[in-house]
Amino acid sequence: MRFPLPAFLVLALSLSTPAAAGTDWKAMIGAESVAIADGKMRIEEYQLCKVNVPGAAKTSMQIRSYTEAPLNAGISRDFVVSFSAITQTVMVMTFGAAAATGTDIEPLKALSCDAITAPIGKVDLEVNLYMTGEGFQLEVVADGQSNRQSSRWEDTFDGK
Repeated sequence: MRFPLPAFLVLALSLSTPAAAGTDWKAMIGAESVAIADGKMRIEEYQLCKVNVPGAAKTSMQIRSYTEAPLNAGISRDFVVSFSAITQTVMVMTFGAAAATGTDIEPLKALSCDAITAPIGKVDLEVNLYMTGEGFQLEVVADGQSNRQSSRWEDTFDGK
Protein backbone atom coordinates (compact mmCIF):
# COMPACT_ATOMS: atom_id res chain seq x y z
CA MET A 1 0.00 0.00 0.00
CA ARG A 2 1.42 3.38 -0.96
CA PHE A 3 0.67 6.56 0.95
CA PRO A 4 1.04 9.92 -0.73
CA LEU A 5 4.08 11.96 0.28
CA PRO A 6 2.08 14.62 2.22
CA ALA A 7 0.44 11.91 4.36
CA PHE A 8 3.87 10.57 5.33
CA LEU A 9 5.07 14.08 6.16
CA VAL A 10 2.09 14.73 8.44
CA LEU A 11 2.67 11.36 10.10
CA ALA A 12 6.37 12.11 10.54
CA LEU A 13 5.67 15.47 12.15
CA SER A 14 2.95 14.12 14.43
CA LEU A 15 5.13 11.25 15.63
CA SER A 16 8.13 13.46 16.31
CA THR A 17 6.18 16.13 18.22
CA PRO A 18 5.89 14.30 21.61
CA ALA A 19 9.64 13.59 21.68
CA ALA A 20 10.37 17.21 20.87
CA ALA A 21 7.92 18.55 23.45
CA GLY A 22 10.53 18.61 26.22
CA THR A 23 13.12 20.45 24.15
CA ASP A 24 13.72 24.16 23.68
CA TRP A 25 11.29 24.84 20.85
CA LYS A 26 12.95 28.13 19.90
CA ALA A 27 16.28 26.37 19.39
CA MET A 28 14.55 23.52 17.55
CA ILE A 29 12.73 25.69 15.01
CA GLY A 30 15.73 27.97 14.49
CA ALA A 31 18.31 25.22 13.96
CA GLU A 32 19.60 24.42 10.49
CA SER A 33 19.08 20.76 9.73
CA VAL A 34 20.97 20.77 6.42
CA ALA A 35 24.73 21.26 6.23
CA ILE A 36 26.17 22.25 2.87
CA ALA A 37 29.77 21.27 2.09
CA ASP A 38 31.73 19.89 -0.85
CA GLY A 39 28.81 20.41 -3.25
CA LYS A 40 26.41 18.30 -1.17
CA MET A 41 23.51 18.78 1.20
CA ARG A 42 23.87 16.59 4.29
CA ILE A 43 21.74 15.81 7.31
CA GLU A 44 23.08 13.76 10.20
CA GLU A 45 20.93 13.10 13.24
CA TYR A 46 20.98 10.73 16.19
CA GLN A 47 18.19 9.30 18.30
CA LEU A 48 18.17 7.33 21.52
CA CYS A 49 15.14 5.07 21.62
CA LYS A 50 13.71 3.29 24.64
CA VAL A 51 12.26 -0.14 23.82
CA ASN A 52 8.86 -0.30 25.55
CA VAL A 53 8.39 -4.05 25.14
CA PRO A 54 8.65 -6.17 28.32
CA GLY A 55 11.18 -8.96 27.93
CA ALA A 56 12.78 -7.45 24.82
CA ALA A 57 16.40 -8.44 24.17
CA LYS A 58 17.37 -4.75 24.17
CA THR A 59 16.01 -2.01 26.41
CA SER A 60 17.35 0.80 24.24
CA MET A 61 18.82 1.46 20.83
CA GLN A 62 20.60 4.32 19.14
CA ILE A 63 19.85 5.30 15.57
CA ARG A 64 22.06 7.35 13.27
CA SER A 65 20.23 8.87 10.31
CA TYR A 66 22.29 10.27 7.45
CA THR A 67 21.01 11.90 4.28
CA GLU A 68 23.06 13.17 1.36
CA ALA A 69 22.15 14.84 -1.94
CA PRO A 70 24.26 16.73 -4.49
CA LEU A 71 23.52 20.46 -4.75
CA ASN A 72 23.35 20.24 -8.55
CA ALA A 73 20.91 17.29 -8.69
CA GLY A 74 17.78 19.42 -9.06
CA ILE A 75 16.50 18.42 -5.61
CA SER A 76 15.28 21.21 -3.36
CA ARG A 77 16.56 21.62 0.16
CA ASP A 78 12.96 21.39 1.40
CA PHE A 79 12.48 18.05 -0.33
CA VAL A 80 15.72 16.69 1.15
CA VAL A 81 14.52 17.63 4.64
CA SER A 82 11.00 16.23 4.22
CA PHE A 83 12.04 12.99 2.49
CA SER A 84 14.70 12.45 5.16
CA ALA A 85 12.13 12.96 7.95
CA ILE A 86 9.71 10.58 6.27
CA THR A 87 12.40 7.94 5.91
CA GLN A 88 13.44 8.27 9.57
CA THR A 89 9.85 7.96 10.75
CA VAL A 90 9.14 4.92 8.60
CA MET A 91 12.30 3.22 9.88
CA VAL A 92 11.40 3.88 13.53
CA MET A 93 7.89 2.54 12.85
CA THR A 94 9.33 -0.54 11.13
CA PHE A 95 11.71 -1.35 13.97
CA GLY A 96 8.99 -0.61 16.53
CA ALA A 97 6.69 -3.07 14.76
CA ALA A 98 9.46 -5.69 14.75
CA ALA A 99 10.07 -5.18 18.48
CA ALA A 100 6.35 -5.50 19.21
CA THR A 101 5.89 -8.72 17.21
CA GLY A 102 4.28 -11.41 19.32
CA THR A 103 3.20 -8.98 22.04
CA ASP A 104 0.10 -6.92 22.69
CA ILE A 105 2.14 -3.69 22.45
CA GLU A 106 1.07 -1.39 19.63
CA PRO A 107 3.89 -0.98 17.06
CA LEU A 108 3.81 2.82 17.38
CA LYS A 109 4.30 2.54 21.16
CA ALA A 110 7.07 -0.08 21.07
CA LEU A 111 9.79 2.57 20.73
CA SER A 112 9.95 6.06 22.18
CA CYS A 113 12.79 8.08 20.69
CA ASP A 114 14.46 11.35 21.63
CA ALA A 115 16.98 13.30 19.61
CA ILE A 116 20.53 13.36 20.95
CA THR A 117 23.38 15.54 19.68
CA ALA A 118 25.94 12.73 19.33
CA PRO A 119 26.00 8.97 19.78
CA ILE A 120 26.69 7.49 23.19
CA GLY A 121 29.26 4.90 22.18
CA LYS A 122 28.30 2.95 19.07
CA VAL A 123 24.96 3.16 17.30
CA ASP A 124 22.78 0.09 16.91
CA LEU A 125 21.17 1.08 13.63
CA GLU A 126 22.28 3.28 10.74
CA VAL A 127 19.82 4.59 8.20
CA ASN A 128 21.61 6.13 5.22
CA LEU A 129 19.68 7.88 2.46
CA TYR A 130 21.49 8.92 -0.72
CA MET A 131 19.57 11.00 -3.25
CA THR A 132 20.39 12.01 -6.82
CA GLY A 133 18.35 13.54 -9.61
CA GLU A 134 17.55 10.00 -10.82
CA GLY A 135 16.38 8.48 -7.56
CA PHE A 136 17.51 7.38 -4.13
CA GLN A 137 19.20 4.54 -2.31
CA LEU A 138 18.21 3.57 1.21
CA GLU A 139 20.82 1.67 3.17
CA VAL A 140 20.08 0.13 6.57
CA VAL A 141 23.01 -1.17 8.61
CA ALA A 142 22.26 -3.27 11.69
CA ASP A 143 24.41 -5.83 13.50
CA GLY A 144 27.15 -5.45 10.89
CA GLN A 145 24.77 -6.38 8.08
CA SER A 146 23.96 -3.91 5.32
CA ASN A 147 20.82 -3.92 3.21
CA ARG A 148 20.43 -1.50 0.28
CA GLN A 149 17.40 -0.72 -1.84
CA SER A 150 17.46 1.68 -4.77
CA SER A 151 14.53 3.30 -6.54
CA ARG A 152 13.99 5.83 -9.31
CA TRP A 153 11.90 8.88 -8.44
CA GLU A 154 9.42 8.13 -11.22
CA ASP A 155 8.83 4.63 -9.83
CA THR A 156 8.39 6.00 -6.32
CA PHE A 157 5.86 8.68 -7.21
CA ASP A 158 4.12 7.09 -10.21
CA GLY A 159 3.43 3.90 -8.26
CA LYS A 160 5.34 1.55 -10.59
